[in-house]
Amino acid sequence: MLAMIRDWIKSSLTAWGVFVMFICFWSGLAALMLGIGFTGYRAWWCANSIEADGIVAALVQRVDTEDGVTATSYAPEFRFQAKDGSEHRVQSDTYSNPSVYAVGDRVRILYRPEKPASARIKSFLQLWLLPLVFGILGVLFSLAASAIRRVWFGYWFYWSKPLSIAA
Repeated sequence: MLAMIRDWIKSSLTAWGVFVMFICFWSGLAALMLGIGFTGYRAWWCANSIEADGIVAALVQRVDTEDGVTATSYAPEFRFQAKDGSEHRVQSDTYSNPSVYAVGDRVRILYRPEKPASARIKSFLQLWLLPLVFGILGVLFSLAASAIRRVWFGYWFYWSKPLSIAA
């Protein structure tokens, strides 16, 4: 009877283990691919951009309320002069609390000459946050899939022999 219960539990865990491992593996792979794609695009974008000096003109406030809790964050709005002499004002899409920048701060800007409205502040957070988040999520989900394979099935790789489990 005990052996029958143990076998039933093992088969149930195996089915759930396969399902969870499958979800973690494909989620991790998708996140890694997105992270690699965002990194490649951002590297290309930076290599083909022009640098300029800018000034933080304002801090744009965003208020989010969830379950009665209010969170306020700020994004810098900066202005800069392009190489052709035209003046541009752009709002960053990266919010933080407390704000990393203050009104009047001088910042280095990267912008594409054909689309100055897509300018970004030249800082690690502003340029690389999105690729970094997706890369970390991809690695974490892939490690979770590998750990599930090890815990539920007793081996790391498909070519490894399963570990013997004492009855």
